[in-house]
Amino acid sequence: MQKQTSALQTLSKILHDAVLKTSVAAQGSKPAIPILLKYINALDDSSRIIDFFALLCKAREEIGRMKDKESSYSVIEKLNDYFIKNSDKTTWNDFAKFIDDGNYIILLKSLADHYHTQNPTIFLEPDFLDELKNQFNSLLDEIIDSNLSNNLKRFLTKQIENILYAIRRYSIDGTEGLEKAVKLFFSDLAIVESHLDNKDKKNPIYKNCQTWVSTLLISLFTPSAYDVIGVFPTINDYYIPKIEELVKYTKEISGNIGEISIQEVLEKSLNSFNKQPQKSLPGKEQKSLPSAKAKKEPPLKIKANLED
Repeated sequence: MQKQTSALQTLSKILHDAVLKTSVAAQGSKPAIPILLKYINALDDSSRIIDFFALLCKAREEIGRMKDKESSYSVIEKLNDYFIKNSDKTTWNDFAKFIDDGNYIILLKSLADHYHTQNPTIFLEPDFLDELKNQFNSLLDEIIDSNLSNNLKRFLTKQIENILYAIRRYSIDGTEGLEKAVKLFFSDLAIVESHLDNKDKKNPIYKNCQTWVSTLLISLFTPSAYDVIGVFPTINDYYIPKIEELVKYTKEISGNIGEISIQEVLEKSLNSFNKQPQKSLPGKEQKSLPSAKAKKEPPLKIKANLED
């Protein structure tokens, strides 16, 4: 089974690791919640309990996207009720027994697999995320030190920080969190660029931002707002470019664009990837993603403005 980033999968792994690695003999009489929270990879200790309940809520949302959802809600509801009612008094022994008796680890893993077959999502490895974080930290430094207008600096800084935040929270929010940040950057940029002056539009740093967000959108996610057909293998055999390839494509595209819109940069990014040899995993037949027209989705959320 391919690696997954759903909340259902994350909950299953947290419970599995906690129950497997915690000794009932040594920890059985101690409070359960502090022990469980150690297995949540949060940004800081104070956010662990918040992240855990956020995972429960997100898992319920994922079940809501499944075709046969009604019979699956009870798994999350029972877990949620248990934690709310017993969070301050449950011992680890009682908690481990509750999880084991209810087969919650197996149920969550089965739901995660079922969700993934209906809503396939790529998994980004830690090394890739670290390198991507380094690239965007460098881009952020370039923006701060540039001669871009102050309004544009603030806008780009906010968008880059959103992407960096999504990378840091990948273990909680998964690919969906990063995808939302990238798509929001793209859609907001499409709105504000008509208000930019020519000097900003011609600035190499701005072009670099245009190219990076377009390259990520094309290489890692399927742009629902554009009819991009047949660029990548199916999700189960998804080819994820190396960071060096993304840097190469970005430099090539950025160096060959003039004062053009973000939509035109997206088209150039798509053309650049179309010129690359089709790649697939060893032993796998090359397939393509369906047209965006095959599955209608709501338009990209657009809410930012240059003054934010």
